[in-house]
Amino acid sequence: MVVYSYGYGDVIVINFHVYHYRFSFYMKRLFDITFSIVALIVFLFPMLVIALLILFKEKHFIIFRQERIGKDKKPFKILKFQTMVNGVVTPTGKVLRRTGLDELMQFINVLRGDMSIIGPRALMMTDIDRLGWNDEFHACRWNIKPGISGF
Repeated sequence: MVVYSYGYGDVIVINFHVYHYRFSFYMKRLFDITFSIVALIVFLFPMLVIALLILFKEKHFIIFRQERIGKDKKPFKILKFQTMVNGVVTPTGKVLRRTGLDELMQFINVLRGDMSIIGPRALMMTDIDRLGWNDEFHACRWNIKPGISGF
């Protein structure tokens, strides 16, 4: 709170920007949690079918974990359905990748707080180095959580 005096009396100015930022942060987090819970409930049956297909038809691990770089350049493990074995895309994996269903597990990352629904794509450190995004120009990218949407 700041008090200014103009000779007619004191004027009190409250810094609303700080409160607006906190409110926006909590509202975005509430949206992320709510949307993720609803999405996981809606997609629960398809996710179970996908898991069973991968387990019994493809006969390999269901979940793929990969280290990605998140907010403040902190690494986290992103979750996806495993669509490749020994560098080759599986038949089920082709369908999952084409439809984007391999990324349904990322709603768990959102619930854990590693990701958001809306945000830039989560990249691997090798991608950041290859693209040359370790400079000052791209530093603002690491101020927000990566998102499922990639925006």
